[in-house]
Amino acid sequence: MKSRVSFVSLALPHYRRRFHELTRELLASKQIRYDLIYSDPLPGYLSQNDAVDLPWAIKVKSYRYRVGSNPVYWQSAMRAAAGSDLIIVPQEGRLLFNYWCHFKRNFGSRMAYFGHGRNFQGPVDSLEARFKAFWSKRVDWWFAYTDQTRRIVTERGFPADRVTVFNNSIDTSEIRRIASEFGEDKIDRLRAKFGVSTSRIGVYVGRLYDLKRIDFLIDAAIEIRRRVPDFTLIVAGGGDESERVRAAAQANPWLIYLGPQYGREIVEVLRLGRVCLMPGAVGLSVLDCAAAGIPMVTTTYPFHGPEIAYLESNRSGLIVQHWRDLNAYVDAVISVLNDDDLHHKLAAGALQIGETYTIEKMAERFSEGVIKATNVT
Repeated sequence: MKSRVSFVSLALPHYRRRFHELTRELLASKQIRYDLIYSDPLPGYLSQNDAVDLPWAIKVKSYRYRVGSNPVYWQSAMRAAAGSDLIIVPQEGRLLFNYWCHFKRNFGSRMAYFGHGRNFQGPVDSLEARFKAFWSKRVDWWFAYTDQTRRIVTERGFPADRVTVFNNSIDTSEIRRIASEFGEDKIDRLRAKFGVSTSRIGVYVGRLYDLKRIDFLIDAAIEIRRRVPDFTLIVAGGGDESERVRAAAQANPWLIYLGPQYGREIVEVLRLGRVCLMPGAVGLSVLDCAAAGIPMVTTTYPFHGPEIAYLESNRSGLIVQHWRDLNAYVDAVISVLNDDDLHHKLAAGALQIGETYTIEKMAERFSEGVIKATNVT
């Protein structure tokens, strides 16, 4: 091999597995060794259910500490990453291994950030945000989630020719493949499986935590049901707000809570849906829905992830302008439930997103950036 690159991740989420496999194959064809270094998930970072293993990757120990009320994590990756021509790490201030990489960079080691550019779910002028901005310029290369990330880091003075935009994605090709297996007969059987007879089904797929605005979601669903008597909401996901959803499901039989779902199970839920309800923070879930051809209805909530850039209002979904306005949100969801022409247009636009942002293209862009980063002087 001509060179060696290490990607150090505190844990390995299931949605990243295919990306690392594809990247390893692409770089091997260019005589670049790609090592993924990761650890078992720790409390407060990733749940065991959301993590996977890769037989060829390198697993190391990690530890959780507290600085005041905030958790920080140390990963024993120094030996595993030693000798790398480039070490790629997530742009997270709580990962102590990153500062070791910054220290080693003073003695000739190269490092790159992989991330958002800033915390999209927190204030931009906080001490944490300024601290993150300080370190974001002190790397050799940037792997940016989206064009918005590229703008953020270049506006801070980072060289534009050392930024690779990879367009963060999931395995939309696999979702499309599974979704294509579900004709009307299978969808009817799925409805029977969940005890649903209506086609006016809303779905929510993703983690359940405060920035997802779960209270708003439930209130909106109750109002939609009042105005559309056969409306059903199916929620798939786990997290801190799961008990709130469970309680709402017990009080409202038309609200079905499935808990965390993965792989084919997620696609089953999506294929049942006519519309995805996501009033709070939007992240990669926009691609889950798009790949299955499900329009998403969200709001101009200020704490979306960078992937919100993939969603174009009135083309592939709807973005309600007044994010606190429950009635406006309900009206938007009902318009997709009841208007066949609108639904058809938005579903077609969603499918185009799923075809545009694929994990194969993500791995290709990322690999091209790795090749440039290892050759830069």
